[in-house]
Amino acid sequence: MGFAMKNLEYLSSKGYLSNPRCAILDIGSQNLYHASPEAIRAFVERHGSIGDAKAFEEEAKRISYFSWPRPGERTSYLSELLDLTPFEYTSYDVCPALKTEIFDLNEEHLPPHYREHFDIVLNFGTTEHIINQL
Repeated sequence: MGFAMKNLEYLSSKGYLSNPRCAILDIGSQNLYHASPEAIRAFVERHGSIGDAKAFEEEAKRISYFSWPRPGERTSYLSELLDLTPFEYTSYDVCPALKTEIFDLNEEHLPPHYREHFDIVLNFGTTEHIINQL
């Protein structure tokens, strides 16, 4: 599945990420697409701070490079960008990925410690695979 930088900018502009310690649950681990270093910097500055400028610049370039899909190369994950902010990111998926808890939405129930925990839940192409969406 994929999540374009413009989707993140939209959520931010609408105030969905206004809590500085926003807890985000992603239903299905999302790849991050089309994130320029400048867009990454603007997003992080809006929602957090940049400590080591040189290290940040290198990380932003790395995330940006891998956010443009190329045959035979991996793609950046949304979690890699959100790791640069104070946000808490958790993903549920049946496939291993960064910041992902293995979780089968067809069979498992939300653990009690996560009930009423998340500020926003993202679903960019996963729940159509769930047998009983209720």
